Amino acid sequence: MLGPPSGFLDWTPEQWGEFYGGAADLDGEKLGGYGAVNSTVQSICFNLEAGELGSRYPLFMRIAQIESSGWYHAELDSLLAEIQNLRAALALLPLDRVVLLGQDENGESVIYRPGPEEVASLSQEFQRAYPHHPLQNLADFNHYLLETLECQATRARAQGAGLLLA
Repeated sequence: MLGPPSGFLDWTPEQWGEFYGGAADLDGEKLGGYGAVNSTVQSICFNLEAGELGSRYPLFMRIAQIESSGWYHAELDSLLAEIQNLRAALALLPLDRVVLLGQDENGESVIYRPGPEEVASLSQEFQRAYPHHPLQNLADFNHYLLETLECQATRARAQGAGLLLA
C-alpha cells in the first residue's frame, strides 16, 4: 500500500494505528499468503544468501519482518534493482531448490527442502493456479510475489510515495 515518502519505519504503534485507521488503500494487491512469502524468503536466504537473511538483498528481505515495514520513496530504485537481480539469480535455480515451511511430528515449524514427489506436487499445483505461466525455475515459481512487489514499488515511485507492507 502507498504511504508517506519517508519516516514511517520509525513510527510508534499508535502512529501505525492512526495511519491504518485513515488509510484508503488497505485493499491493495497482496503479495501472497504467509506460507508463499515465507517460502520465497527462505528459498532466497538459503540459495542466494548462504543462510544469512538480508546479506545480499537487504531491502527485499524487509518482507520477512513481522512488524509493519516497507520502503521509503528514496529506496524504491534500489528495491527495484534488487528485484531484477533476484529474478535473474532465481532463474538459474531449478524448482527442486525451493525451501518450504512445514511442521515436524511435534507440530513445530520447520524449514525444509521437499523431496522429488513433493516438488512434482508443487509443480502440479502451480500449473493449476497459473496455467499460462511456464514453470522452469525458482523465478517462475516465485513470479507472483516478485511481479506484484515490482508493480507496487513502481507505482509508489511514480506517485512520489513510500511503499508499506500491511
